[in-house]
Amino acid sequence: MLERHTHDEGPPQKRKTAPQLATGEAAIVTRCKAIPTAQVEILQQPEMADIARRVRIDPKTGCWLWKLSLDRDGYGRYRSKPAHRHVYQRIVGDIPDGLVLDHFRCDTPQCVNPFHVQPCTNWQNTQRGNSPAARNARKSACDHGHEFSPSNTYRWHSHRHCRSCNREAVIRFRLRRKGGA
Repeated sequence: MLERHTHDEGPPQKRKTAPQLATGEAAIVTRCKAIPTAQVEILQQPEMADIARRVRIDPKTGCWLWKLSLDRDGYGRYRSKPAHRHVYQRIVGDIPDGLVLDHFRCDTPQCVNPFHVQPCTNWQNTQRGNSPAARNARKSACDHGHEFSPSNTYRWHSHRHCRSCNREAVIRFRLRRKGGA
């Protein structure tokens, strides 16, 4: 409940408002074009008041940024589990077995907006990311420019290796061993 008071009205009067998303943000959020009205209405439902208290909506991106504790990677935490998983389960439903939630829309770890995540396999989530494993998986050629084709690629200890580069390395090694280089 907010109190409104102007000098003409006399004593302050209480008026009903939507649950506050953060200090003074409820009015800003409803006018924001980046956030669909349906998403704002979800947070304004009485049973979602506990979530609404814990998020701050970024009007530019539509992200629901978790205001409480974050882990070392920047993901929100809620009672020892990831906050984005908790919010997704409360609003959308269960996450299918064997799947994780991927921030496919915003790539913001602090975001708990269930409309910014989607269930996918851990492999798909890794591939969409920007980790060294994801960058290497997207490469179509080795560091020396040789194409990763079935005939030029072999796997060893779960890694792709270039047959051309390996062949050249073996030649250099043999020459060094003979003392010819």
